[in-house]
Amino acid sequence: MNKKINQKKEKNIKENKKFKMLNPKTDIVFQMLFSSVNPEITKGLISSMIDEKITSIELDLNKQLIKNTVDDKIGILDLRAKINNSIECEIEMQMLYAKNFIPRLLYYWSKIYSQQLKEGHHYDELNKAICIAIINEKIPNLKELQAHTKWQIREEKLIQKY
Repeated sequence: MNKKINQKKEKNIKENKKFKMLNPKTDIVFQMLFSSVNPEITKGLISSMIDEKITSIELDLNKQLIKNTVDDKIGILDLRAKINNSIECEIEMQMLYAKNFIPRLLYYWSKIYSQQLKEGHHYDELNKAICIAIINEKIPNLKELQAHTKWQIREEKLIQKY
């Protein structure tokens, strides 16, 4: 009996060596895994990270941030979604830390937040905008952070007010 089990294990090992596992942290694999083909997987990922129930998700296939002027800097997001019909959400996967990583995230976040308003709209029409960063390395000067942290861009005492 053990001989048959060992033979089966060896066969499985040989068969598995034929297939190279794709790394889900690489941009293309990450984007395909969490693309519009798999909205439920993306919904689960975002929900677990923001600790909020997601009732609906709409994945945006156009991940390029709009340039307002010719000399504006372009941005290309890894993943972009609208959750619960109002919250703008951007997800970035980064294998290696680069010194411009945090400023780039803030820039992307500011673009998805500010591009919601058009001429004639009121500021109270702005919806929440979320930027999720998944990085494979520790961020220098932030090494004491836990693996999963949540930052907010407003005064902490006012969080419950809005």
